[in-house]
Amino acid sequence: MSDWCRTDLSAVGSAGLCRWRHSPVLVTIDDVPNEFSASDYKDTVAASLSAWSGVSGFVWDWAEGAGRANLVVRTAQIDGRNGVLAEAQLPCGNVNNRTQLWVRVDISENWADFRGPLHSGLMDVQRVLTHEFGHSLGIGHEQTRGVRALMDPSVSDIRAPQPWDIQQAV
Repeated sequence: MSDWCRTDLSAVGSAGLCRWRHSPVLVTIDDVPNEFSASDYKDTVAASLSAWSGVSGFVWDWAEGAGRANLVVRTAQIDGRNGVLAEAQLPCGNVNNRTQLWVRVDISENWADFRGPLHSGLMDVQRVLTHEFGHSLGIGHEQTRGVRALMDPSVSDIRAPQPWDIQQAV
């Protein structure tokens, strides 16, 4: 089973140190995985961000130019196929309306956009982006096992925030 991500979670604490302190978070897409058109990928990114908006106070909008963005969605060669799927920076420290963080998906994976159970050989980009955007909100991995959560450190069939995830987001 693949790991969701390689996000540094050492800064996440109960004091809420890693939270966006302003609204809206302005988002832009730097580049797109080869499997998608720019339009389709933008729709997928929007659906992933909206999954969090619908269950928390998180507000986002598209940035007018990369220089104004707080959150940049990128692709990168991370570690090769079937390894780490994506990574995100946490909004820790002095986060303000000029802070810029990124989320990156590994271009080595075979990306698709689908609902339902995991498919052999394909990875659901919306599922992974929604997880990574959870980190962008400041949510760490759910570690207790036995709790169904989108923020579990291993890939699962979960595609949307679950009660544990929502509790962390508000």
